Amino acid sequence: MKEETLASILRELAVAPDPVAFARTRGFSLVEGKARVVIRFSESVTEGELLAVASRRSLTLEKRAGKVVRALVPPAEILSLAGEPSVVFIDLPDVPGK
Repeated sequence: MKEETLASILRELAVAPDPVAFARTRGFSLVEGKARVVIRFSESVTEGELLAVASRRSLTLEKRAGKVVRALVPPAEILSLAGEPSVVFIDLPDVPGK
């Protein structure tokens, strides 16, 4: 896995024994058991590659702006998602007022 591709809080979530409790204590929640994340893909990723990653990693795509995607990801898939060659960075979405 490429270390620089993942926010540390998501790395912790991925290995937490109880992801729901971990998220709650860190001030965010899971949606139907999945973490809402922002994924920045490489500029060279194709539509097909992006959709293949989404399928392989059980993502629920919510919004897109070019190569930046907001999606829901199961905590168990976070580390594998970060290891995808086309993924540049994964983080939690910015929360207004925080």
